[in-house]
Amino acid sequence: MTKTELLFDTTICDVISNTIINEHQKINPEVKSKIWVTWADRFFVVNGFTNTTNVFDVSQLVNDKLSELYSDWIPINLVDLVRYGTTDKDTYNYIPSYTFQKKDTLLLTNYDPVGAFDKRPFKKPITSSEFYGLSITLKKEHLLAAKIANHIYHANYTNGNITIIISRTDISLFFDEEPVTSPEFIENVVDACFADNIENEYRKMDLVNYDFIDVIHEKRDYPWLVRDHMKDFMMI
Repeated sequence: MTKTELLFDTTICDVISNTIINEHQKINPEVKSKIWVTWADRFFVVNGFTNTTNVFDVSQLVNDKLSELYSDWIPINLVDLVRYGTTDKDTYNYIPSYTFQKKDTLLLTNYDPVGAFDKRPFKKPITSSEFYGLSITLKKEHLLAAKIANHIYHANYTNGNITIIISRTDISLFFDEEPVTSPEFIENVVDACFADNIENEYRKMDLVNYDFIDVIHEKRDYPWLVRDHMKDFMMI
């Protein structure tokens, strides 16, 4: 593995958050977790909640992983304030909507750009992006919505913003400007290609086995940008 330089800015919080979520996924692929990593001056704090009850040494996990990824890694200490064993359904059950812009090539609406490194002696706290602290069960709808938006944009149905809401069996689309073809037509295409078997779309993306550190490192192998339905989009 080629080691790279690590900037001590938002990136380190995202990498740590992603590393911890990967460990949760190894314990239970169906885990529900939502965490944040905050860097405040000399300390890194992990908080949030998860329904797993397997508590592990996050400092050892993170230091072992990051020493493999980055040159000249200096071990850090993390304070683990995650609420393990959180099973309250209201904590996890929600149907969010996702709005996409065609110019956003990543199609990750919660993806935050890397912040500038503050060199002052005292730094304001830096917190990881919410996206990297979500387990697959809590962000799979977002990524399927991104895949749908990517198909719509590449079919040239619209250049405007698209808002997508996904439930277990339904997909709803909203456009901020009139699309090239009728919204009803686009909804019919999406239903035919995606809504009939949403769970199969999740399986095809194989998100449980995808390491989102590739997004942080901009490796561009994003499963939600695979356009495997374009033939159907253009034929319907």
